[in-house]
Amino acid sequence: SMKYPKTRCLGIVISARCDVANCKIPKLYYLVAVPANEWFLSDIGYQEAYTEKIQSCKLNFSNYVVKHGLNASSLLSFSESDFMAVVDATIKKDKDKEDICSAYEMYQKFNCSAMDSDCRKKAIKSEPKFAEKFLARVSKGEIVHFSYLPQSAYLEDSAKDRGYIVDLQEIEDLLIEDAEIIQSSGIDYLSYSDYNEDERHR
Repeated sequence: SMKYPKTRCLGIVISARCDVANCKIPKLYYLVAVPANEWFLSDIGYQEAYTEKIQSCKLNFSNYVVKHGLNASSLLSFSESDFMAVVDATIKKDKDKEDICSAYEMYQKFNCSAMDSDCRKKAIKSEPKFAEKFLARVSKGEIVHFSYLPQSAYLEDSAKDRGYIVDLQEIEDLLIEDAEIIQSSGIDYLSYSDYNEDERHR
C-alpha cells in the first residue's frame, strides 16, 4: 500500500464473488487492512490515536512557559541543548525549571522530531488507553474512516486482543493475472512491489 509503505498489509476483497468466479472483471478491488499493533506504529495510525495526547502535552508545556514570557512553539522547535540553554538563562527558580523540563520531556516522549516506531512503541506502552479509546470509538461507529476486524472473526481459537485495522479510504486494485501469480508463487508485499517495478521498466 502506498499509504502504508513497508508495512505488512492484507487486502480484503470487495469485488463481487460471483463476478470473480465467472471471470467478469479484469481486476480485484480490495480494502487495505493492517495488523492493529503495526497500524498504531505507522505515521497515520499513531497520529489518529495519539493526537489528543500530543495536544494535551503541548498545552501543558505552553501553560508553564507562557508564565515566563516564553513561546512554546519556538522552544519546541529548538534542539534539546538550545532549549536547555534558554531555560537556564531565563528561568531562575529550580522548581520552575523542573516543571518546564518535565513538561518538555513529556511532550518529546509522544511527539519528538525523530519519532520512529521504537519511540512510538514505548509511548503507546506507557499510555495504551489512547489506542484502546480509538478502537472503542471505531467499534461504536464514531470514527467512520476505519473499521476494526478482530482476529476471532475469521480464525478459531485466536487471541481476543488481536485483529486488523481496515482503512475504508484506501481502496486498491489488482489485476486478476497478478493475483494468480501471487497465489501460485507465494509473492509477499515486498517482492510484489519489486515485481511491479520491474514490469513497469520493461
